[in-house]
Amino acid sequence: MSVPDLFKLVARGLQDTRLQPKQRSLADISQYITVYKASTRWAAQFVRVDFDTNPDFGLQASVTLPRKYDFIHRIILTVVLPDIYTVQTAASTAATAAGATFLGPFFNWTNSVGHALIASIDLEIGGTRVASLDGRLLEVLDEFYEGPEKLLAKNVMIGRSDTYSVQSTVGPILHIPLPFWFCQHLAQSLPIEALSVDTVRLQINFNPVSSIYYTTARGTGSDFTVYSATPKMTMPPLEGAQFYQSNAAASLLYNLSDSTPQFGIKGSVIPSISIPSKLSMVDCYLLTEYISIDEYETVNLRSADLEYKVPLYNAVAPEDTRGQQVLRVPITYNNPTQDILWYFHNPNADAFNQPFLATRDLSGSSVGTVPWLSDGTGFAYSYSEPLAGVSFTFNGVQRFSHSEPSLFRSLLPLIHYRKAPRFWRYYYLYTFSHGAGAWDDMELGNPYQPKGLANFDKILRKEMVFNLQEDRFGAYPNLRLYLWTTTWNILRIYGGRGAFLFAI
Repeated sequence: MSVPDLFKLVARGLQDTRLQPKQRSLADISQYITVYKASTRWAAQFVRVDFDTNPDFGLQASVTLPRKYDFIHRIILTVVLPDIYTVQTAASTAATAAGATFLGPFFNWTNSVGHALIASIDLEIGGTRVASLDGRLLEVLDEFYEGPEKLLAKNVMIGRSDTYSVQSTVGPILHIPLPFWFCQHLAQSLPIEALSVDTVRLQINFNPVSSIYYTTARGTGSDFTVYSATPKMTMPPLEGAQFYQSNAAASLLYNLSDSTPQFGIKGSVIPSISIPSKLSMVDCYLLTEYISIDEYETVNLRSADLEYKVPLYNAVAPEDTRGQQVLRVPITYNNPTQDILWYFHNPNADAFNQPFLATRDLSGSSVGTVPWLSDGTGFAYSYSEPLAGVSFTFNGVQRFSHSEPSLFRSLLPLIHYRKAPRFWRYYYLYTFSHGAGAWDDMELGNPYQPKGLANFDKILRKEMVFNLQEDRFGAYPNLRLYLWTTTWNILRIYGGRGAFLFAI
């Protein structure tokens, strides 16, 4: 069995004269000071791949990756969002033209909408699910793997902002890179041409519109005429939303914005202007980077016995702390394990479509109807770390115990990964090895020849124990744990089929 080496020296010609001595009596050794790595001719291009079924909010859509060329290196999910800003501008203009004040409500897509849009993505080879991703995992991986030099561009691609507000705008086109193993390193590209028998397909579940927008308005449905001493913990729906303008002869309206949460203001509906009752994606497709090589190498590729070491992400079922100080979570996944990623999420944030909020508290306010968003200034003076300590037991024996959570969100990521999460992102990891693709210096070793992994196949009982922090009132709030393990597997491709060595 051979390990695939994609780039080999296949031709010799006049360029070899540089290795010949300049004088017959004196050999030129300067060319041997540097090691020259073998390479071959290849070309790469992005190809649009359309879905087999109609992709839209709240639906599952499948897309088959065609065998257009020899390898697939990158996959970028591209989504064109419907326009929700023009109608709001029109409503504001209409109110001004009528001599009134535009009262709102204001709507925007939630922060990191590109990741919030994705409920799950499954990669299938020959009808078998071999890898899975979800939007929460994509956001967590960005905090460890996305270098500072690329972060600003990535923010634009997925609609993320560190200074998010409900009145900011998000570009209509989202480009969401999918971090499967073959999308990380060129040498790990998926040899799609060698999979002539097995079909390679993606199954993508999209979240509904009701899960990916944000507004500062609060209320029961779209009724803002009901007074409440405590603002409602719900947002009015985006689809079919109407807009309001000031009107001294009309009824009092409440909770149209966070500036007047329970104080009424007289207003009426702006006629003939509303958001459509049904919002759909304008367009959705994959931008897939294909790599092609010489024809005779393609022939060899089809019949080769290929073997790849690949990292896979495994999601543990979310668990609630239920107001307890300690949460015990069994790790049921086996195989060689590289690291464990996790964060705690306040379930109340789901009412405001903030799936990536990782603080203990919903906000710095006791009312809590205006949650913290991905805006660093909101956390500057509030200590809201959910975690107090972590311990890990193997077969009932404690492997480690640490009472300083900064080890897992700052020190270990800085040592073994590209960066640590930003200070208001309480995302954690415990690593048994370097993160695959977390560095560019190959002198540190090939990231796809992993070493130091924990062989969880040999450990029957694995349990993580989390100690939680008290809130400002001395109680332990209910938090939800999201946890993933990164395990390594071996993909073997032969005879047009692909399969993994270890059970997934």
